[in-house]
Amino acid sequence: MLAIVPRTLSTSEAATYIGCERKKLLRLLHAKRIKAKDLDGRLRFTMESLDKFLNGLPDALDTEREVPCQ
Repeated sequence: MLAIVPRTLSTSEAATYIGCERKKLLRLLHAKRIKAKDLDGRLRFTMESLDKFLNGLPDALDTEREVPCQ
């Protein structure tokens, strides 16, 4: 039986993936906005957690469409 292993990224890869600096990524982790696993003393961020965070951000175009013109 094959075990499904979630795809993970290193800290620098995860920061690049969501478009922020490493410090901001670690603040998001400590605020529990994203999840990471400690594998042998190294943080590994799951793609699922990063995608969930990104999908939860407001979309600028949708926000503009919802604002009525005055």
